Amino acid sequence: MVGATFAEAAAQLRLRSGRSFVSVVLGALAVASFVFLQTALAQSRLAVQAVFDQRRPRTVWLMSREPEGMVATDPALSAEAASRVLALPEVSRGGRFWVHRAGEVRRWVGGPRRTLPVVAADRAAAELVGARLARGRWPADAALAQAVITAPAARRLGLSPDVALPFALLVEGATISVVGVVAPDPARPEFSGVLYLSPETAVTSIAADDNAVGGYVLEAEPDDQPRVARAAPLAARPAAPGRVGVLLPPDPVVLRDLVEGRLRIVVFGVGAVAGVLGVVSVAVNSWTSVVERRVELATRMALGSTARRLGSEIVVEASLVGLAAGLLGVTAGLTGGVLFGALHAWPMAFSAWSSPLAVAAGVLAGALAGLVPARQTARVDPALVLRAP
Repeated sequence: MVGATFAEAAAQLRLRSGRSFVSVVLGALAVASFVFLQTALAQSRLAVQAVFDQRRPRTVWLMSREPEGMVATDPALSAEAASRVLALPEVSRGGRFWVHRAGEVRRWVGGPRRTLPVVAADRAAAELVGARLARGRWPADAALAQAVITAPAARRLGLSPDVALPFALLVEGATISVVGVVAPDPARPEFSGVLYLSPETAVTSIAADDNAVGGYVLEAEPDDQPRVARAAPLAARPAAPGRVGVLLPPDPVVLRDLVEGRLRIVVFGVGAVAGVLGVVSVAVNSWTSVVERRVELATRMALGSTARRLGSEIVVEASLVGLAAGLLGVTAGLTGGVLFGALHAWPMAFSAWSSPLAVAAGVLAGALAGLVPARQTARVDPALVLRAP
């Protein structure tokens, strides 16, 4: 009985192969869209994860919890304290970093006065905030008053970034030897026009600025940052670690999950629309089939076929169309997803459940699309149909 129903359904599809082909293609486009988007989503998730992992912030800041901050003369910023902080196994590099008030800078005694932001920083700390040495060298001798200047700051002083090195500047009346020019990070415009002094130079030459607030800039792997947050305050201020605060970078996993969630919503939305279009196309095909075969169906009912059997044949026809659309759509969707991922150099990945689900959804959608025509068939009155002109 079941075999005969399938055989008759397949025969009817062959008789109307043109319309059946159109329904299969339309359904396959819907399935292919869903599978393609799921494959692209799986690959894009890996690509997004790789980008976020590469760009995950590795910078940890140590600052004072107290209103007056960690001033330049604070013992927590001494060379001894710095050696303890930088000796932590989780810290790959870092240094002291504090910002002085804007300093009065002259190129010579009695020369025009300019005001520049003055930052005291160890080399590693300056590099962690984006300073990249373009010419010259970093201050190396703690006993000498040395600095490096950013190219925008040099231009503010009327100097060319290609000025011969070293040259002298008067900073707050102290003679400072500028031994290098750095290119600032465009992503950190707040440090684009500053003068970087070595911490020793800042303390010995312009220590009068006791309001210079700062701390430490440290680099650590994301997984090690919680341990740095626990150990660094104790290393910086053993007697009162609670007075040292730690500023950890925001966890990009939250942002990454938000991006992936938005992508998933878009994919499922487009997939739902494509699924509705596929169901409609199969339903239209099944309905048209019933309308065209009213006389045939009435004749078979008059010869003894039951409305249930005829309805079952229509549902099976629609299910076979859905199955063919599912298989063809999965093949096309996977192929398109792989080619799209390769075009964008994304890691190869597939959605393990999307293909079986798409085929099953195609069959189910076809069966559902055939239910209404099947119910219409059950209402056919053979006598009325056969007497009609």
